[in-house]
Amino acid sequence: MVPLFCSGQEGSCYVSTANLDGETNLKLKAAPSATQKAFPATPEGTKSDAGLAALRRDVVSRASALDVCVDAEAPQTSIHEFKGRVRVSGGAAPGDDPLGPKELLLRGTVLRNTAFCVGVVVYTGPETRMVMNSRPAPSKQSNLEKITNRIMLLVLVAQAALALLSSLLYFRERHNLKQHWYLLRPDILLPEGVGYWLTFFVLYSNLMPISLYPTMEWCNTFQAYFIQNDVKMFYTDLSYPAGVRSSNLCQELGQVSYIFSDKTGTLTQNVMELKRVYIAGKVYGDVTAEKGFAGARQVIAARDDRRTCEDIDRFFEVLAVAHTVMVSQAADGTLKYEA
Repeated sequence: MVPLFCSGQEGSCYVSTANLDGETNLKLKAAPSATQKAFPATPEGTKSDAGLAALRRDVVSRASALDVCVDAEAPQTSIHEFKGRVRVSGGAAPGDDPLGPKELLLRGTVLRNTAFCVGVVVYTGPETRMVMNSRPAPSKQSNLEKITNRIMLLVLVAQAALALLSSLLYFRERHNLKQHWYLLRPDILLPEGVGYWLTFFVLYSNLMPISLYPTMEWCNTFQAYFIQNDVKMFYTDLSYPAGVRSSNLCQELGQVSYIFSDKTGTLTQNVMELKRVYIAGKVYGDVTAEKGFAGARQVIAARDDRRTCEDIDRFFEVLAVAHTVMVSQAADGTLKYEA
């Protein structure tokens, strides 16, 4: 959706794209200036429900009477690229502005710290970035299942080859059957070659281990049960046991050699402890300390020195500043920090 008006200051709004790219910081979006100036400015300190409702009604009525034309590029998969143009014809403030990624609200994003937005929908259904980037869930098979399928295919080929060999030997020796009066000539509706091959193929069907797959499924089910009830894999802090979401992959656990993960919280349990710092060429703290920051006294003592005091203050100032915090000013002049 291309926003025509945003209730934020200067036509801006903040959106969360965590559902698309996993990033938790808010993204700044804005309405084109050609359309934003066609609407009344948001009054300072408009936070009440009544004030926002009145503003919304005014904006919607003006938008319905606005002559706007939006040209957008063909649908594509990139969520960071967008090209288009918006033209406002007639009215008190006609205009023509180019559009970029900053002027596009994607499906799946969530509006944050902004009361409302009014815009023009340019992509719907299968043309949205979210749907175009979605892929069907892959069919997961363990290495054991893949090997078993290959072996079963080899058994099937061997069974077909044995049936063919037996059919050829039967045709070679069938003239001797006439000497045995008790062996009647079978009535086969199919051609003799095909009929005898199918007969021998059925006779050799015992080569195929039919019960192999059910046995494997039973083994996987019991393995999943034991994993879910393993006391050593129980997380006592949250009373959370191990969960098995795919019993077909239980045997894969013993074949894992490397783990590649970009989820740092998964590996660190989201518990980040300060152990050691490097300030102005000097190291403070001890990595082997069991709890807390062991270099606190050293830092306090070094801060009394004029030569290192400024460097230490700047270091901890950088640690304390949160760059994802949005600063806004209320009607009474006080600053509000939102993230």
